[in-house]
Amino acid sequence: MKKIAAILIVVLTFLATGVRGEFVQGASDSLYADTIGIEFTLLPHADSEQMNMQLDLWGFNDGDDLAGVGVGFTWDNPNLVMDSALASPMIGSSCDYIFLYKYNDIEETNSGQQFMFASLRTTSTGILKSPERRLWASYYFTLTDWNAGDSIVIDTMEYYVGTKYMFIDPSIDVHRPYFAGSVVGYDTPPSCCVGATGNVDCSESEIADGSDLSVLINHLFVTFEELCCEPEADMIAPDGQIDGGDLSALIDHLFIHPEIPLRDCL
Repeated sequence: MKKIAAILIVVLTFLATGVRGEFVQGASDSLYADTIGIEFTLLPHADSEQMNMQLDLWGFNDGDDLAGVGVGFTWDNPNLVMDSALASPMIGSSCDYIFLYKYNDIEETNSGQQFMFASLRTTSTGILKSPERRLWASYYFTLTDWNAGDSIVIDTMEYYVGTKYMFIDPSIDVHRPYFAGSVVGYDTPPSCCVGATGNVDCSESEIADGSDLSVLINHLFVTFEELCCEPEADMIAPDGQIDGGDLSALIDHLFIHPEIPLRDCL
């Protein structure tokens, strides 16, 4: 109980400063950097009057289990309105307390253009370590107005208790994970994928090669940078999940069975 109480104190007393934290590796983590990344899964498109947006939050912790997590976010476009937010099934089953809205209130979220991801374990397992990055939460928005030249910027921001950018391990050591960077969304047509999948680096040649393999490896395991066109990397099935299976498909096509083409874009 003392450890649980200490974790609660850490979470509730780390007050906001409005400054994004610098990355600090966990003291007992000698593996890859713990990481939080955000990615657009759906963007608005003016010509088709598609006004919805989805943002997914991905977490990576391969060295330590996590008893608590805190991170805050902000967006810049005043026409963007959050409709809902949902923790992934993995997070829902491993954390006792989960907060996705500012002050746990969607109206406060929209009035301040700020939201969060904070989790805490008491009797549950917490977020167990894994060699794979995993979906932690999804946030759903609607644009009240959107034109072809508009954009959306989403970045971290510490503004409130629980949004101090930190991971807390079971020993109550606190460290700041690496943040993969702010994301900028522009008007995007329904699909950026042309011909066959595999052009992960979005090169003009539209040919899958070693450069595409390098970009995909960086996205999955190294820098976690957002892909220029996710449908191009979705090479197994159009399920929107880019993972090791797609990497295996690209390796197979490049080095083992080049005579077998990759899946066509939809």
